[in-house]
Amino acid sequence: HHPPPVRPVSSCVLPCSVTGSISSEFRYCALLSGIWNCYVARGQLWDKRMKITKIDVIELRMPGWTGETFDGSYDNCIILVHTDGGVIGLAEVDSVPSVIRAIVEAPRSHTHAMGLGTALIGQDPENIEALWERMYDATSYYGRRGVVIHAISAIDIALWDIRGKVRGQALAELLGGRKRSRVLPMAR
Repeated sequence: HHPPPVRPVSSCVLPCSVTGSISSEFRYCALLSGIWNCYVARGQLWDKRMKITKIDVIELRMPGWTGETFDGSYDNCIILVHTDGGVIGLAEVDSVPSVIRAIVEAPRSHTHAMGLGTALIGQDPENIEALWERMYDATSYYGRRGVVIHAISAIDIALWDIRGKVRGQALAELLGGRKRSRVLPMAR
């Protein structure tokens, strides 16, 4: 849900007079144009951008798995980035699920040490590049490599999923178009 409308803090000049001898259609268009330019386009009346509301970390693990071999296919981690617009971004990260959860859910310690959720809640998910920088900066005190980058990458993928869903485009199209029409599958 969006915050209530905010009263504009500055006055605006409509693009033309809405009184006089001009046609009623023109006055209506001028009035709508003025409302758009003065309030909506400037973001003073309504903020229509989506906001990130929650990030879920889902740990998946095969029952009975003890982790005694070098095989990452028995546990996994799913990231869900929720928005107030009802769009949910999905990503998978092949790392240690409980550590990913800690990186996402950690509370703020200071400006350069906080969980990724703390850094992103309330932000616009369409601003992917700036959010990557925000995540990198928010974790600079405790990690610029390894599992922190895994967690940042997973959220980044979920944000791209949101962008594709909002724009109605496949990820390949968002990233410049498909490069091939067939892929050779691989198995372990």
